Amino acid sequence: MPKWTREPPAHKDLATLPILRAPPRGVLVGQLTSYEMVGCPIHWWRGRSLPCEDHKCPACQNKVPFRWKGYLGFWQPAQSQHSLLEIPAAAADTVADFRLQNPTLRHAIVELKRVPEKANGRVLLRIKPGPTDAKMFPQPPDTERLLAKIWDLPAITADDTIFRRTAPKIKANRDGFSQNLFVNADNDSNLAAPNSQ
Repeated sequence: MPKWTREPPAHKDLATLPILRAPPRGVLVGQLTSYEMVGCPIHWWRGRSLPCEDHKCPACQNKVPFRWKGYLGFWQPAQSQHSLLEIPAAAADTVADFRLQNPTLRHAIVELKRVPEKANGRVLLRIKPGPTDAKMFPQPPDTERLLAKIWDLPAITADDTIFRRTAPKIKANRDGFSQNLFVNADNDSNLAAPNSQ
């Protein structure tokens, strides 16, 4: 017999968020809910994305190349949808530049589109500070734990920093991306990023 309740539990089991990517056509717009970007090298292996684990994983042993991908909490208020946004290294470079000039990524407004408008077109990303007074703004996702669940990896403990310490320095061809960064130099937001994100 189930244990029926009238309210959801205070401590919810880790729910997954859908992973969004730039669409082949049109523009994807939303606000970042993460304080920081998290990323790692990813293989396309046996029909799904999996993280590369120190070049000892089966995909590396079979000489399957990897690509670095960054992940951020992404809120689309019009749809009331909270997701994980996946971005390639070249677009992540714009996010990293923005982060160097701002105290946090949280609340930043992001626009993504592909050029040319095809599924494999280059991802162009624009980012700017967003309003910090948004009502009903979701808490930042625990990105590493969500990805571990999605990728069916062992549970990550509080001390586990596999993603933060192994993500390579982002290197990308910046041709065509520097003009996509627009930053409000007068942004004096005093939001501080907590150590957990």
